[in-house]
Amino acid sequence: MNYYKHLLDRVEVMTEGGNYSIGQIEINTPKRHVHGVETYGLNIKEREKRTKVSFLVDTLYFDGLANYYDGEVLVMNVAMYERREGVNHLCVNDARTIIETRKHKPKVVILTHFGMTMLRNKPWEIAKRLSEETGVDVIAARDGMEFGLGGI
Repeated sequence: MNYYKHLLDRVEVMTEGGNYSIGQIEINTPKRHVHGVETYGLNIKEREKRTKVSFLVDTLYFDGLANYYDGEVLVMNVAMYERREGVNHLCVNDARTIIETRKHKPKVVILTHFGMTMLRNKPWEIAKRLSEETGVDVIAARDGMEFGLGGI
């Protein structure tokens, strides 16, 4: 970090409920997650635009989690196919619950951050099944993937 510090305008430490801005971009860290290290998801929005992108990163599922991340596009770290005791990451059933329990369903969900159990169970097939079950467009991320927000 110190090597790059001179290239930065400032360094900010993110906290629960924090609001940050970089030019026209607004960033919110609504809730500290349940994880072995301190993690926060992000809601990111350009000031003059409606589209919000939410990043739900490493955490154990907890009640109310879904409604902290209300972006039209929801990027979710889904590391495991099934829940494993003592592992603070989301699984496929957690992803389904998050999509189904949000007050306003996202337009697109992008699943990412796959562990071996996800990879063995073919994330693209999991995404297709979740799309069919929830009525939301669910995509499995892949290396080098780009996603344009123009149509959202």
